[in-house]
Amino acid sequence: MFPRIFVCLTLATPALSWTSSHGHLRLTGGAARPLPADATVRAERSRQLMHNNGDVSYTISMVVGNQTIEAVPDTGSFDLLVFSSLCKFGCGNPKFLYNRTQSLNFEHGQNYQEHSFGSGKTMSYEAYDTVRAGNLWSKRQLFWEVYSADMP
Repeated sequence: MFPRIFVCLTLATPALSWTSSHGHLRLTGGAARPLPADATVRAERSRQLMHNNGDVSYTISMVVGNQTIEAVPDTGSFDLLVFSSLCKFGCGNPKFLYNRTQSLNFEHGQNYQEHSFGSGKTMSYEAYDTVRAGNLWSKRQLFWEVYSADMP
């Protein structure tokens, strides 16, 4: 068993598209929007087992920047949000958060963004790193590195 990292993952990242079927999350390679010119995407069909967390939430295992995380699939948006060790408020135990300094491929973006959900909001920096889910991976995947969260 690996440590749990709090992540909000949406189900149509630029490099991957996702559908749910019979308790499994099916990931299908393909670009939902244009990828950076230097992005490497391995696209093939893959199935990803979903973990039932006491009938409260479902998570999938992913790797972001060489760190295994538990991700919460969110079918309502198109962005990948990763709770980061930069977060000092509302993100949970720092030892379970994504840490950019542990990645060899982390890149800063130029933007920051507020994401609003029914359960609260987050503030994030644009970032890029290697992301893998099942047999699918993207060498330079855009994601939002959460540095503040107001989510009960």
